[in-house]
Amino acid sequence: MECLLVIDNSVYIFFYKYYYTDKGMFYSMNINYIFVI
Repeated sequence: MECLLVIDNSVYIFFYKYYYTDKGMFYSMNINYIFVI
């Protein structure tokens, strides 16, 4: 799952990795690319 987020004239592309455990679903967010406009 990819998500585009625009903050302060910069475009951040986030990639969400989902993990399933016995307590439920968790996800970690890693920044793959940062584009500065």
